[in-house]
Amino acid sequence: MTTEEKAKSGIFEDHTSVVYTLRKFDGETGALLSEKSTGGHERFEDALLYSDGSVDSFAF
Repeated sequence: MTTEEKAKSGIFEDHTSVVYTLRKFDGETGALLSEKSTGGHERFEDALLYSDGSVDSFAF
């Protein structure tokens, strides 16, 4: 999982949002299996990372 801060100027003030990106890779080949991003505003779901690389679900 990676995060990226995005700063935007608004009418009243500048604000920063954080975009969370989850990338799931194949444990044997290292190939990218899927990628999901929050876009900065949406609720982020179905990403619980285990040390063995498997993914379950949660929300934040």
